[in-house]
Amino acid sequence: MFMFLKTFMILGVLTLLVLPVIGVADGTEKITICHATGSKTNPYVEIRVSVEGLHGHINHQGDIIPSPLGGCRDLPPPVPT
Repeated sequence: MFMFLKTFMILGVLTLLVLPVIGVADGTEKITICHATGSKTNPYVEIRVSVEGLHGHINHQGDIIPSPLGGCRDLPPPVPT
């Protein structure tokens, strides 16, 4: 039950943050995210993914959705949980 509520809350917050950035036009919207690589020297790679494919990154540990305005380049590695 807790996991469901946590996921529901995360999706709600993402909706509030993401929709104004990407719009809701024709199903081809994309969003830029910082995808955690697991590398100490290159901890993130900035990628653009379809909003429809975003659900595949929601549970990736360390991914930052959406990417910060300054990009992913200078971010420290994610803290392991």
